[in-house]
Amino acid sequence: VSSGRKDTASLANDLKSKNWLIRHRATIVLGEGGEDAINPLITASFDSTPKVREQAFQSLSMVYVRTKDRRAVERIIEAAKNNDKSPSVRVVLITSLFQIREASPSEVINVIIGYLADEEVVPFSDYSAGKMAEKFLLVMGAEPVPYLISFLNNTNPKIKARVISVLAKIGDLKAVEPLIAVLRDDNPLIRISAA
Repeated sequence: VSSGRKDTASLANDLKSKNWLIRHRATIVLGEGGEDAINPLITASFDSTPKVREQAFQSLSMVYVRTKDRRAVERIIEAAKNNDKSPSVRVVLITSLFQIREASPSEVINVIIGYLADEEVVPFSDYSAGKMAEKFLLVMGAEPVPYLISFLNNTNPKIKARVISVLAKIGDLKAVEPLIAVLRDDNPLIRISAA
């Protein structure tokens, strides 16, 4: 008796379809799979259609949570570091990073912090990768504080200002001295942010 669910090979074949909806559906179903779904999902993560890439990253993080297969983590981190051109894909990447953070906490947190300055809003929403990054850093509480402090030396004033904001919202005492030091920054906007 067939369950009606396609096998991984058939789903991988669906990823070659010219119809993006078929490719998208295949990435959804592959997200329910195991280690054998990772390579097809990695392939889908390079798709030309943002919706397919979004689903591929969501599915990769779901498969990682079940299997702990590092290939999923490596692809998500690699893609996040390469800053996808689609703001909606970048938002999904931040969410995926948050879901897999246990696999490589320092690398994942540093990549998430790097997105703080990303203000490009996803069409028809009020979300940006920067807002999602801030949200997840705040949810983590004190865990990202040492990494955030290291970003106070970043040369990008947007990132530095957002890091100051997140540190202030977290309110960890370990950030007090580094924030006082930022009061001597050459950039007056950074000094105002830290005050």
